Amino acid sequence: MDFLECVRIYEFKFLSEPKIRLSWLWQITEVQYSKTIVLEISKNHRPMKKALLFFLLFGLSFSVNAQNILYPGEVVTTRFAELSDTDYIVKVFDIAAPSQNNAPLGGNWYTPMRVPAGPASLSGWTPRRLGRVFGVTVDTVGNIFVTATGMTTYSFSQYNAAGFGPAGGGGIYKIANNGWGVTDFVTTLPAASGSSATQIPNTGVGLGNICYDKWNDQLFATNMEDGKIYRISPTGTILSSFDPFNADNASAGISPLGERIWGISVYGGDTGEVRVYFARWREMMWQPSQRNEIWSVALDAAGNFVGTERLEITIPAIQQGNGSNPTAEINFSIDGKMLLAERSMSTDSATDSHYSRAMLYTYTAGVWNGPLIYNQGEDLVTVTTNSTNCTGGADFGYEFEDSLGRPTGCEQLVWMMADAIVYDWSSAKYIYGLAGVPLAGTNLSTTDVNSYYMDETNDTTTVSKSYLGSLKVFRNCIDSTFTPPPPPPPPPVDPIPDPICESLNAVTPNADGINDYLQFTCVDSLGWKIEIYNRWGNKIYATDNYANNFPGGLLSDGVYYYILESSDLVISRSGFFHVWNGQQ
Repeated sequence: MDFLECVRIYEFKFLSEPKIRLSWLWQITEVQYSKTIVLEISKNHRPMKKALLFFLLFGLSFSVNAQNILYPGEVVTTRFAELSDTDYIVKVFDIAAPSQNNAPLGGNWYTPMRVPAGPASLSGWTPRRLGRVFGVTVDTVGNIFVTATGMTTYSFSQYNAAGFGPAGGGGIYKIANNGWGVTDFVTTLPAASGSSATQIPNTGVGLGNICYDKWNDQLFATNMEDGKIYRISPTGTILSSFDPFNADNASAGISPLGERIWGISVYGGDTGEVRVYFARWREMMWQPSQRNEIWSVALDAAGNFVGTERLEITIPAIQQGNGSNPTAEINFSIDGKMLLAERSMSTDSATDSHYSRAMLYTYTAGVWNGPLIYNQGEDLVTVTTNSTNCTGGADFGYEFEDSLGRPTGCEQLVWMMADAIVYDWSSAKYIYGLAGVPLAGTNLSTTDVNSYYMDETNDTTTVSKSYLGSLKVFRNCIDSTFTPPPPPPPPPVDPIPDPICESLNAVTPNADGINDYLQFTCVDSLGWKIEIYNRWGNKIYATDNYANNFPGGLLSDGVYYYILESSDLVISRSGFFHVWNGQQ
């Protein structure tokens, strides 16, 4: 293939930019057709440089909707509809490296929402498709998952009163990493209790939150209906459930305080023990009864629940005698710091504002120490020495990026969703959205000069009180608890096909007869040895007589690595391939 053939007509629309001709020195493989294309972009076009870098590092396939992919350092947010039923209630923003991308400290820094391309994806992020959602998580390859919620907002709007989407009150939606199209990942069993391979029981109270377990490639979701945690496979199968505290009584409606759980996360430390951490909702602000708590339960080697629940943290009252609001989200840093985000609630389903914190706990010598309470701009209610405007979302983020657009300074910032970050009556300036503060925290007197603020709608003349939801930052920080395989080698500038042993770097094991298996042109007899590893360095397959027949069944989407050798060791080959099951 000569150069002119490579650069013929590859044009795509990226973000809000005009169409860009792609034909620079970067090269990736368009695996569907086993061709190599050359991409030309402006050297200063940072988003596209990041896109190409992501392809090179992770070996993802390139398609017309290539911009519809999540990059490290970007954040996924949820919210309630405010103006119409076509409002975006799931959004993606690039918040990596604010200090290097003209973000003013204490002012409004708006990075445009990354709008999905294509009519199907474009309309899928709205109440018409999703209903009401709150919880959000992202897996290691950039698939997004959001959960149905029964909450309504303080500033009541007819558009967030429309109810649930087609997946129902127990529904989970998947936004695929290969085009951002929406599917019903888990649907609802319309009952107060029961079991199903693909449904969660719910009579209309919604779910709590959701998290991804990278140690076992699975998800966990909390159910407001029965107070259980549901363990879910990457393909949407309900694997098992865990019912902490008292057994569910199968009564319809939201589970009682003390049995109700909301925020959830997974962490596995240097000891090798992986545990699910979850938030027990026992009280609300102004309705104090018993302190809210964080509990955990262990997972066995297969990723299933084992043993009983264990108390980790008793959360202090926000103000003496007035209790606290429930923890809606839990996230961990790679070194085990626990970040909690509260959500202000006035009833079981009605939200409130200004009485919720974002808090950091550290684990030392078997004890959780803290909390360090983060400020999110203004202190409107003066119930503590901190601002308490969190809306239920907080996660760790990146501070910097290198010359190639790769985010660095991992987990040096904490990003929070918050109301009234800036609330200035005199100038009619209001910022409701994301607040990014240093990991070490700030005090109220220095918050504005050390923090980054972003109005979620980029309209600082309006107030979006209680409409904001949760968030999740897509991170790929180096984790000392893993021993990942070495990264794949960069593609050559002028790749020459291997005349001895060729293979595609994409497998679609969906039984359609096309690229169902990892195949090599040199494997024409028995005696070939192969080892296959997942992205965490775990060997998942090995044989001394490979017959071009891996995988034999459904395999999770992601990047895998192989080492192939002939029996006489004349040919030795290693590389990577991407598995995509074709689920949109």
